[in-house]
Amino acid sequence: MHPLPVAQITSVGAAPFCTGDTLTLTVPADTLNTYLWNTGDTLNAIMADTSGTFVITVTDTVTGCTAVDSVTLNLLTPPVADAGLDSTIGFGQSIVLNGNGGATYDWTPYTGLSDHNAEDPTASPVATITYTLLVTASNGCSDTDQVTITLIQDFNLQITNLITANGDGRNDTWVVSGIENYPENEVHIYNRNGMEVYTAQGYHNEWNATYNGQQVPDGTYIYIIKFTGSDVVLRGAVTV
Repeated sequence: MHPLPVAQITSVGAAPFCTGDTLTLTVPADTLNTYLWNTGDTLNAIMADTSGTFVITVTDTVTGCTAVDSVTLNLLTPPVADAGLDSTIGFGQSIVLNGNGGATYDWTPYTGLSDHNAEDPTASPVATITYTLLVTASNGCSDTDQVTITLIQDFNLQITNLITANGDGRNDTWVVSGIENYPENEVHIYNRNGMEVYTAQGYHNEWNATYNGQQVPDGTYIYIIKFTGSDVVLRGAVTV
């Protein structure tokens, strides 16, 4: 009695087997054997990219013995990832990302995200950024989509108009909220006579209503804020 040729099919490729994926189906190669798949292929290995049952018949050309093996593949349907629409926000602002399409979510990079595994995380980026959303369905298949959040210089600053520099921890310095987003700024402050009492390159909310180390008189002072590379000039008054 002659031994049967080896006809055990093994598969190599993506798991799970999702639409768009391919699997290599193979049986051990032997120069004395011939191979016939039900697809008509006559090599010991084929590529599969569809659902179905794949059958191979292996014949030993010396003994004439044959062996048969089969494998059934089920092609799974992947989800369709949707990362939402590209958006534009100003420096210091946040935006909610609108993810959709899966059972689980993973946003990358994690920069500026409240929760990278949330469907709709809040994004607070410090520069223009493109987020990639990976969604995974309950069947294990996945898909990706991208969304770009563009930051623009809108110079939308919240400028305090009052200083009470008495050391009580409230309004002790002149605060310009959001100016940290525009580090290349230039600040000038003048009294009502036009004398400059304060100037700074790269203001950090530190002016405490002093000039040459002395408290300035109570009154109204005019500020001018400029930005390198921009024609935007902000003017207003602050009361000491």
